[in-house]
Amino acid sequence: MQTGPRLGRRGMLGGAAGLALSRSEPARSAVRAVSDGGGITDDLVKAAKREGTLTYYHVTSIDITAGWTRAFSQAYGITMKNVRGPGYPTWDKWLNESRVGRHICDVIQVTDQSIIAAADQEGFIGHYTPVAGPAIRTGMKQDAVWYALHAGFMGIGWNTTRTSEADAQSIRDQGWDALGDPRWKGRYGTTTPASGGSDYTFWYMFMVDHKDRWGEP
Repeated sequence: MQTGPRLGRRGMLGGAAGLALSRSEPARSAVRAVSDGGGITDDLVKAAKREGTLTYYHVTSIDITAGWTRAFSQAYGITMKNVRGPGYPTWDKWLNESRVGRHICDVIQVTDQSIIAAADQEGFIGHYTPVAGPAIRTGMKQDAVWYALHAGFMGIGWNTTRTSEADAQSIRDQGWDALGDPRWKGRYGTTTPASGGSDYTFWYMFMVDHKDRWGEP
C-alpha cells in the first residue's frame, strides 16, 4: 500500500470482507504493513479494537455472513455489526452516509462492481491489498479497491415441452448469441436489472462488457 486511506478509516471492498481502516496514523501504519504483505499484525488488531465495532454492510444471506462475522470476532476479539439489505438501497445508504461524513460502515459487499469505480473517484474507498489478493483471478478484482468473494454462473434454460430439438440445438450451437435469433422473438424472458445486483450483471454483460458484440438493439 503506497498511500493511506483517502477518507480516514473507511474500507470498501466490493464483494469482500476486511478489517477497518482508521483515521489515526498508528492504524494507517498498521494497515500499510498488512497491505505490503506483512499479514494481519497485532498492531492492526489493536488499532481496530480501539475503534470499537466493525460494521459490515452486505447483501448476502444473514445466516452465511453471521458465520463469517462470528468466526472473525472469535479470532480477533473485535465486535462485528452485521447489516444486511437489498443491493442498491444498501449501496445508496452507504454512499449518502459517506457524502455527509457519517462513516458508519467499515466494509461493504455488493454484487455490482461497476458502481464501485464512481465511489473510488469520489475518494470514499480506503485502498487496501489483502495478503491473498494476488491469488484472486484477474477480472475478479480491482487491486486495492475491490475483491470478489465468489463467481456467479449464468446460463440459458428452456422448456423441453415447448421447444423442438432444433430449437434446443440452436441454443447449444449459438450460446448467448441465440438470444438474438429471430426464432426466439416473443418466446423468452429475463429478469429486470432493477431487481438487484446479481440480475444487473446479466444486463451488464450484454450492454456494457460486450456492447461491441451485441450492441443496444
